[in-house]
Amino acid sequence: MKLFFFSCIAWLFQVNCFAQDGIVVISNTRTSALLFPFPIRHIDMGSKDILVQPIQSTDSILLIKAAKADFDRTNLTVITSDGELYSLDVVYDADPAQKVYPFKKGNKRTVRAYAEGLLDNTRTMRGVRARNQDIRMRLYGLYVQDETMYYQLQLSNEGPIDYRFETIQFTTRAVRTGKRTAVQEIVLTPKYVAGNDQVIKAGQSIMLVFALERMTLRRDQYLSVTTEELQGGRHLRMRVRSHKLLQAIPIH
Repeated sequence: MKLFFFSCIAWLFQVNCFAQDGIVVISNTRTSALLFPFPIRHIDMGSKDILVQPIQSTDSILLIKAAKADFDRTNLTVITSDGELYSLDVVYDADPAQKVYPFKKGNKRTVRAYAEGLLDNTRTMRGVRARNQDIRMRLYGLYVQDETMYYQLQLSNEGPIDYRFETIQFTTRAVRTGKRTAVQEIVLTPKYVAGNDQVIKAGQSIMLVFALERMTLRRDQYLSVTTEELQGGRHLRMRVRSHKLLQAIPIH
């Protein structure tokens, strides 16, 4: 392991770029190394086709190798101690040209990387939910970074029949205060959706993260989150009140 560590340092002086376009190329016969500016705190692999191992003598270098040849394209997510999230696509090549990937502090993360990284976050938001029979929707977490807000949704199917839906729609609405109140509805278009599932198996749950434009609402407005069952009647509508939007957790 020490011999490999010194080899990594030597390679570092020869390679001055990080993974272009967030892509890491690996082989099943050669070990590659990812060098991060801060200690690694969390690793998530998209499949069992890749093998990773932190170096014991330093907690900021991650060794990576393919478990088999010609595996399907997959992904790797790494979070470091400074809160940076690195979302990488991993592809196979029998003889990769680059074997060391140094990541510099401040590498720009994309909306996609933030959304994908929030999929497995623990619950941080309570009191915002909807239920129709045995189908349940919850706002599991709400985050904000620059001009983007990330809505982490959990959908659960507690019944014996699979739940299929086409899309989840976000719409701003006004609270009705009288018969003459004009209700202006604005449908919001997500920048990105992480966890692109459209079927909830019986007895299971799924997690989705929607990245939308940052916003606030007046007190007489709310955000409506709706989904309709395909060829069914278990439709859901969840209200996110204006004060809940102000509870979004900043991502630094």
